[in-house]
Amino acid sequence: MKKTYSFEAISACEMCGSPDNDSRVLGQRFNCRQGLNTSNLQGITTTVKRCRRCGLIYANPLPIPFAISDHYDIPPDEYWSKAYLNYNLNHFAWQAKDALRLLRELSPRPRVALDIGCGIGKDIKTLTRCGFECFGIEPSPSFREKALEFTGLNHDRIKDCSIEDASFPSNSFDFISFGAVFEHLYHPALSLQRVIDWLKPGGIIHIEVPSSRWLVERIYHLSLKARGSECTSYLSPMHPPFHLYSFSIKSFQSLSSKLGLTIIEQKYHVNSALHFPGPLKGPASGLIKITRRGMQLTVWLAKSAE
Repeated sequence: MKKTYSFEAISACEMCGSPDNDSRVLGQRFNCRQGLNTSNLQGITTTVKRCRRCGLIYANPLPIPFAISDHYDIPPDEYWSKAYLNYNLNHFAWQAKDALRLLRELSPRPRVALDIGCGIGKDIKTLTRCGFECFGIEPSPSFREKALEFTGLNHDRIKDCSIEDASFPSNSFDFISFGAVFEHLYHPALSLQRVIDWLKPGGIIHIEVPSSRWLVERIYHLSLKARGSECTSYLSPMHPPFHLYSFSIKSFQSLSSKLGLTIIEQKYHVNSALHFPGPLKGPASGLIKITRRGMQLTVWLAKSAE
């Protein structure tokens, strides 16, 4: 399906505020998937840049679809793999366990959770099993219907809107999760600032994002440059999974200090050295762990209890 975009010029880094003209150009990204041979690709491109100050990778200009449905109003089985659509008890288990541990350390009380961009509701299902009273936001009608069916929640528990249009009373939630969604938001810093008011004093925010330090992506990027390509492997702003940003811990250190939040834990994930041939997975996993160049970064932020 043909997608129509407007393009927003970015003047400063979304996370740290450093001027865009201080950022480094990494290359161009097409509105379609690409391999190592990019010489015959045709389509729309945008420039991908890396902030020299905090390491955020972002598209400039930022491609914004005419309607969010252009990206996400598709059947869940076309967006996610068949394996992802199957639920198992380990899904989101360590995240829920860590949330309970961190909340007990900060303030013992009943737990109310908000899952932003809840998809088909797998995280909500796990959080409910762990004793949370759950709510969600999901702007894709097809994803939301699947989530309601999957979780058994009432329709009023999962709002069918974007985070920009959502509204909750102040101090509503103990735990707010941006699981695999922060990188999809056009302006994630503003979204985080918005949800702080919904979070109770002493509450925590979980953010799980693509790492701008991922070793595999770096190798792919350098391979393109060695071929003389003007393209880059970073991001996918105009094709699935529609990632607009990759983040570093410095990105969150800069933003959290401006918003009055505290980073209480952080973790880079090895992800089993994905995309390496079998014999290289072990050594690659060790290298990724030592250098903290895994595919994902998880950050836990706390709101002051005062």
